[in-house]
Amino acid sequence: MSYANFWNTGDAKFARKALLEDFQDMTPPEGREAGIAGVLAASSQFRQAVPNLHVEVEHLLVSDNYATIRYRFKGNFTGKMGEKQGAGQVVDFPAVDIYEVHQGKITKNWHLEDYYTFFSQIH
Repeated sequence: MSYANFWNTGDAKFARKALLEDFQDMTPPEGREAGIAGVLAASSQFRQAVPNLHVEVEHLLVSDNYATIRYRFKGNFTGKMGEKQGAGQVVDFPAVDIYEVHQGKITKNWHLEDYYTFFSQIH
């Protein structure tokens, strides 16, 4: 659950503990840096927009070398995203991640965030 703790707190030590050094994001957004550096940057950028971000694990399914997690991202858009300044809008949207795990570390990640809900909430 170190990786869930990373998304909940933004503390890089949890990501480094959970992810294999040559971790691969299999569904990165356009322009995201590869590997752990990309994950750390994504968290930092999102927390600039939603500083009080809280992430809950709603469901966890483990099967062989795979784990599927359904997350709920919550907070308030009080920061800035691009040119848009937040005005305290409530943020509450789901995401699903599938992790391939070997020797206790995440080697690959496939993820889908409900950006439609997120962007409708901050506009």
